[in-house]
Amino acid sequence: MMDKLIKEAREFVQSQVMPVVHQNPTRFQRTPDQYGFKVGFETGERVKGKEIVVAVREQLRIEKRVSLYAHMPVCSRRCRYCHYPVVVGGDVGRFVEGLMREANLLLEQVPEVRDKMVTSLYIGGGTPTLMSIAQIQKLLRYFREHFRLVDNVEITFEGSPEGWTPEKVECAKLAGVTRASVGVQVLDDVYLKWLGRQDTVAQAIDTVKRLISADFRSVNVDLIYGFPRQSVEKFAEDVQSVATLRPTNITLYRLRLGRGDLNSQLSRYYQQHPDEFPSQVETYVMQIVGRRILEHSGYVEGPIGWYSKPGFQPRVYQDRWIEQVSLIGFGWCAYSYGKTYEYHNAESISRYFAALDQGQLPIEHGWLYNQKEQQSRQFVFRRKALVKELNEVEKVLVEEEI
Repeated sequence: MMDKLIKEAREFVQSQVMPVVHQNPTRFQRTPDQYGFKVGFETGERVKGKEIVVAVREQLRIEKRVSLYAHMPVCSRRCRYCHYPVVVGGDVGRFVEGLMREANLLLEQVPEVRDKMVTSLYIGGGTPTLMSIAQIQKLLRYFREHFRLVDNVEITFEGSPEGWTPEKVECAKLAGVTRASVGVQVLDDVYLKWLGRQDTVAQAIDTVKRLISADFRSVNVDLIYGFPRQSVEKFAEDVQSVATLRPTNITLYRLRLGRGDLNSQLSRYYQQHPDEFPSQVETYVMQIVGRRILEHSGYVEGPIGWYSKPGFQPRVYQDRWIEQVSLIGFGWCAYSYGKTYEYHNAESISRYFAALDQGQLPIEHGWLYNQKEQQSRQFVFRRKALVKELNEVEKVLVEEEI
């Protein structure tokens, strides 16, 4: 059955997808280190922090709600594929305090945010489960006391398999976390070690079962495809294994090496061993096969790559992709956006904390969008989110437009 599914997917890619790719080479023909580019700011105006604050205040005056993100950038080690801003062995407490200090400054300088309903709060990383129980409780209590979280707010908390200990699971549950997410990525002990991971397949499976048993409102599992020497067959096996566990959500990510982060060891590995990575055809086949397996298992896709049991679509992605409410991000290297702007926090840890010490928001730069840019971004984001409106070729290729 699986062999037939893979054969059909490969034939479809060769006959239906690749002709479109070849007709639009500048749009779709991407090597792994090119994939992952962000929507360009072709008609946006780059500005400094003070001008962005004005734009944020103007936008929030006409909005009723916002989505919040808090970045915990500490990890016990850097995985080979990681391109995110993280520090290995950093002072977790310092970053927790930094998040709350920055949020206090925002509440002072953008008072319009005080009365906005918060429907989703996302604690990402990095590895948020490296926070102590006391730090988790303190951070979540802070957001509840200082922002207007709605009664049914979705609070997502990310963690690694070894980080989701029974004690951390219980703590997160009691602190009000409603959506637990675990980065499994692959189910192969030898490969996990090569990637720099500290967990094992047994730990990953046990963690998913533990989170499901804890009765969170939803549990998400991340898997990645496009790794070097990763076959379609092995990826399909991993997807099937996770689907059998029945988490409410499963996310399939294509490996991204194209964000210019020199800390990604796999980016450098690609420069030396490009032939070890799956071809563009094979990554498309992985995407299709993963989609078919999850659809057959009763999951519904939306946005592209995000799969949910019926009735369990994450609020955070409803907010960001479909309704496009303003996102306010806190933390070193965090970014925020609204319909008319986007801004990024300091890329240097020292500059981030220096700004906080001076009583300033750590905004380094941002963009103001004119009407053309606003319409373009809204179109691309909704296009990725509204999966049911796409044909099969578009489902494969639309992710490359983001």
